[in-house]
Amino acid sequence: MGIETDALCSDVTCAVCGIITEGYKLVYAKTNIVDLKFGDGIYFSATSSKSDIFNKESLRYCNDAKYKVMFLNKVIAGRTFELTQENRTLTGPPVNYDSVVGEPGTSLYYDELIVYNESACIPQYLVVYEVK
Repeated sequence: MGIETDALCSDVTCAVCGIITEGYKLVYAKTNIVDLKFGDGIYFSATSSKSDIFNKESLRYCNDAKYKVMFLNKVIAGRTFELTQENRTLTGPPVNYDSVVGEPGTSLYYDELIVYNESACIPQYLVVYEVK
């Protein structure tokens, strides 16, 4: 059962509604965002606190409480290229690879999975959580 489009907000700049209706788009994946350590790609993490860092824009207030949203996604990683240090110049995975995995270590604090193909990721669930 999907979300009915009339239940979405009317703000055409709403990223959440855009992802629900259109999926993830590489056009919004730009390295001018400081936290993008592996170039222009679509970023995912199994660590919710890492995903929350990218989630500043979803903060909303309702009934004197603060809420954010986060998507749980299906991501097809394919053959992954593992890196333990950032490489901000990437525009895609190396030849013969489908995605990049940032492994936590001395310079990376969280796991990251980066895909460079919009069809490799599908939002599955929208999680709404209260921020304390």
